[in-house]
Amino acid sequence: MNKIMTLAVVNFRSIAGDSRRNLSRIIEYTETAVTQGAKLIIFPELALTGYTSDGGLQSELAETLPGRSGSEVAELTRKLGVYVVFGMPVCRDNVMYNSLVICGPGGIEAVYDKLHLTAGDAGWAAQGESLPPVIETPYGKVMAATGYELLYFPEVVRYAKARGVKLLISASALEDKGMGAAWQKILGRHVGLNTLHIATANLTGKIKTRTLPGGSHILSPAEPIEQTYIAAGYALDDPAAQIPGVYLAAIDLTADTLMPHYPYFEHNYKVGTPDWRPDVYKRMTEEILARKSDTEK
Repeated sequence: MNKIMTLAVVNFRSIAGDSRRNLSRIIEYTETAVTQGAKLIIFPELALTGYTSDGGLQSELAETLPGRSGSEVAELTRKLGVYVVFGMPVCRDNVMYNSLVICGPGGIEAVYDKLHLTAGDAGWAAQGESLPPVIETPYGKVMAATGYELLYFPEVVRYAKARGVKLLISASALEDKGMGAAWQKILGRHVGLNTLHIATANLTGKIKTRTLPGGSHILSPAEPIEQTYIAAGYALDDPAAQIPGVYLAAIDLTADTLMPHYPYFEHNYKVGTPDWRPDVYKRMTEEILARKSDTEK
């Protein structure tokens, strides 16, 4: 199995409400990235419609999968033998979700409904309930979630690591609130502590009153321990981060096992067990839920 994957993240400027135009650009970027060797192309959260809290707009443009957009992207990935991740509003059983669609050689291979909603999402979307999908690719395990979730909910990153994920996809619609440097440090800590790659695709430009900073990039683990480097693209706080474009890098999904790393998920010979203890964390969660239940009675 070839573990060297060429992947692309797209610093995408979405036109709010123009899903046909945005879909055309998704297809064009995909075809361009594939000519440069990309096997996985990542687009931002709500790339299809633009990131807006306008529930009426999202409802109007939402599709019941496979739908027109899902079908066109899936047809393209089947033809080209590649993977594409992009964000869109999805309607299922008359309920709206902020979703990521993962297409591959087999068509639509997975859908992820955002578990953790921002204030802007909550006005139109329901919380997802399914766990983030882990995709088995010829290059290794890949998992997709949104940028907000990776920044503020480390449980998502730990889950990915425990599942053996080598590449974590961050499909993002982060708004420019002067937090770029802080967010970049958080991503760096995730990569350094868990020894995995994070590929961020973020929206750029202005959508109504929102300014999206871009900053799409591929962040990889490095030596010595806990160090990282940007394999392609621009950091969230880089002055050049807003330039639309596609950034590619070839990453070795076995390299993380060759680097010095903390034995969180491995046998600690001094203790006799792994340092990461989900059995204990389960009891913590059960206690929290029990206390919450008692409080609500």
